[in-house]
Amino acid sequence: MFIRQRNAHLKHLNGMTNETNETLATSQDEVQNPIPQETSEQYLPAESQEQEEDDEDSDAPQVDYSGFSKQDFLNLVHDLDKETDFRKVIPTLKQIKPIFDGIMEVERDQVFQKFLADGGDEQEFKFREDKTAKEFYRLYNQIQKNRTKQVAQLEEQKLNNLKVKEGILQKIRDLVEKGEETKQAIDELKKLQTDWKSTGAVPITHTHELWAKFDALVDRFYDNLKIHRELADLDRKKNLAEKIEICEKAERLVEQPMSKAIKELNHLHEEFKQIGPVPRKDQEEIWKRFKDASDKIYETKREHSKVKDEERKENLDKKWALCELVKPYADFTTDRVADWNIKTQEVLNLQKEWEAIRDIPQESVKDVSKAFWALFKKFFSNKNAFLHALDEEREANLAKKVAICEEAEVLSQSQEDHRKVADTLKQLQVKWREIGAVPSKYRDSIYNRFKKICDDFFAQRRDQVNTQEKEFEENLKAKKDIIAKITATQLEDTTIAQATIDAFLAEWKTIGFVPKKDKETIQESFNAEMLAFIQRLPLTEDEKDKLHIHADVALMQDSPQAGRRIQQREQALRRKISKLENDIDTLKNNMGFFSKAKSNKPNPFLLDIERQIKEANTNLVSLKKQLSLLQNM
Repeated sequence: MFIRQRNAHLKHLNGMTNETNETLATSQDEVQNPIPQETSEQYLPAESQEQEEDDEDSDAPQVDYSGFSKQDFLNLVHDLDKETDFRKVIPTLKQIKPIFDGIMEVERDQVFQKFLADGGDEQEFKFREDKTAKEFYRLYNQIQKNRTKQVAQLEEQKLNNLKVKEGILQKIRDLVEKGEETKQAIDELKKLQTDWKSTGAVPITHTHELWAKFDALVDRFYDNLKIHRELADLDRKKNLAEKIEICEKAERLVEQPMSKAIKELNHLHEEFKQIGPVPRKDQEEIWKRFKDASDKIYETKREHSKVKDEERKENLDKKWALCELVKPYADFTTDRVADWNIKTQEVLNLQKEWEAIRDIPQESVKDVSKAFWALFKKFFSNKNAFLHALDEEREANLAKKVAICEEAEVLSQSQEDHRKVADTLKQLQVKWREIGAVPSKYRDSIYNRFKKICDDFFAQRRDQVNTQEKEFEENLKAKKDIIAKITATQLEDTTIAQATIDAFLAEWKTIGFVPKKDKETIQESFNAEMLAFIQRLPLTEDEKDKLHIHADVALMQDSPQAGRRIQQREQALRRKISKLENDIDTLKNNMGFFSKAKSNKPNPFLLDIERQIKEANTNLVSLKKQLSLLQNM
């Protein structure tokens, strides 16, 4: 760009008017007594002015804002709002605005996902920025407005500067046309040069023309000076020293950061142009030296840009790779919320990776962004469809659980047996657990409703059970007292034996239930003690059996299933009798086998069989008596 503008500048000079061409021509007197001059080549092109216009788009210092919060960004724009030079502000705004927008997009998506998860309708979703975001965007717009206003003011100032410089040119032209060769004329020219230098930039469309005219008129003035050649030589040598110093500064810029070096070089361009002519013999050399230093900086910038281009390409490849990674998620499907949540976190992690990659080639931004966000949105569209279906299912589950609550409420207030109600409530609890989830906003309330119904009922039942258990313990003690009384009773008058037994049985029956764990033990103790009491009576065995059967039947008669229990007892006696009869027949058959063997010694096996037959007959008689007594009751 530097060389291209320089060539345009020279081309413009070659096309100047006849007046200017005559000025640039060397007179016969100058051949004999040459005065040091500089050609227009010595004045640098207007690249610095163009660059000044583009300062806000040049390589700004890259600061890592990835760790900034919204409040940090707000504090930063507060500080930027105090800056009066927009060229120092705009590069930073351009760097932080996309990052802040990204934070707001993520925040909006999180609020949106929570809204959907809470049962919200996607069509009703409205995202409201907080105070920090609103203040940030207000200050951002305010700075942009101030920048526009400042640009307009600068353009107006450039037009004013144009008028001032055109006036200076006219004054120099008047000096040239007067042709005075006095120190006063030289001083006046120096003053006009100083005024020219102190006057700011002009519209870029007039820059080349103004500098060409200024350069030509100054050259004409010095070419017309015959008397003050020595002063001109001294002035040119001073200009040479100043330009050498500028060259040295330019050569040291390679050690500076690129953005700072470019800005400083632009200022040096401006200074170099505004310094007057140098001796002709040094003109080309000093120009080449400054040009070489400038070219080094621009070459470094090109290398820097090349590195940045490579980084952008690498970043683009990374973004395309992320597109490939997110592809499988676009077709993901499952019927489990937990799996959706896991995949959602994975997709959001990929989104963070995507947003961390900032700089890519501008021409590829649209394509790669479209590819990534299309897949990203498809995943969340599928998830939302699943959640919508899940919401319908949860609504149905809610209706089922409400119905269970209503049924449980009716049951808990009913007058039915508590055991039956408890069993039914337990069945409802099982049924409740088999029903799936309900909408999250009703989950706690419907659960607490059902839990309270069950807790209240079972708490009431526990109170009743505790009261009942206490009563059962008292009954157990009373039954133990009866058993102790039976143990202590010694009856001599057998005529009242049955009446005494009936009294014991009647008292036993009047006592209610005992703890379940003691039920069988206490009954067995009562039966055993009653049997022992009967055995102690001075009665025949038949009378004792009769009393025993009488006591058993009396106990069974008060049972809700008395008839069936008596029948079962009778069947049990018949089975025992039948088995004893079969055993006796088998023993007799075995005894006949052993009796055929002739021996003078007693046969121990035969004696044992005889003993078994005798015991079996005794038991058989007893069982038949019991059966007879039972049938006659």
